[in-house]
Amino acid sequence: MARFYLLPLPGTINQTSMKLAILSDLHGNWIALEAVLKDLKQKSPDVVVCLGDIALTGPYPREVLELVQAEGWPTVRGNCDAWLLDPMPYPADSHIEALDYWCHAQLTVEHLSFIETLPQTLRIPIGDTELLCYHGSPHSYHDIVLAQTPECELVPMFPGTAPLMVGGHTHQAMLRRYGNTLLLNPGSVGLPYTGTKDGLLGGEAEYLLLQATPSVHVEFCRVPFSTTKVAEAFRAQGAPDATYWAAEWRKTTEI
Repeated sequence: MARFYLLPLPGTINQTSMKLAILSDLHGNWIALEAVLKDLKQKSPDVVVCLGDIALTGPYPREVLELVQAEGWPTVRGNCDAWLLDPMPYPADSHIEALDYWCHAQLTVEHLSFIETLPQTLRIPIGDTELLCYHGSPHSYHDIVLAQTPECELVPMFPGTAPLMVGGHTHQAMLRRYGNTLLLNPGSVGLPYTGTKDGLLGGEAEYLLLQATPSVHVEFCRVPFSTTKVAEAFRAQGAPDATYWAAEWRKTTEI
């Protein structure tokens, strides 16, 4: 399933088309990421951009991080990436705390050194304009930007702007205007939220395709993946509280 938007682009850009795939919040979910990679082979983007939260809270932290590193995708640091550099207790949820410390233990010094190189923002030129990438906001990877966030609250989050800006963090796909800027969020690859009474986790990985010509073509993509395989992976990988996490993922409906 995909949603399409064709919008005039502020400023002018070259006629040459450029297609970007924008992924966020992978969260150590190799099953979901693999489904997205297969879909990307059909879409053939020129560049893949990652908006952070790569490894934490999933059964495959090392594998997902190494894929991002090996591919050389332009990547920004998310709040969960920052946590890996300075782990802190999370008393609000003992299951998440145990899993995240386990994820940290799966990573080497070399993995953490890679995370340390990730910037908080990236500016990617697209013709004569640019795309500003971040995790929460350009101000902080902890900031929450939603479709309903009042503009007055956005002002301190965006000390600098660009014609196009894209961030993740909320696990909610979004397109909205902020002044003359288009704000985008691709949703989450590894922990897509449904918010239904049957469970928060969904079985469709989300990402964004952005194609810049004289206009901007935005495609919100959703790719089915096996939540049963994700559930089974926690035990197979030796993750803590595997029964709990398997049950959380099995609450979702297979697509």
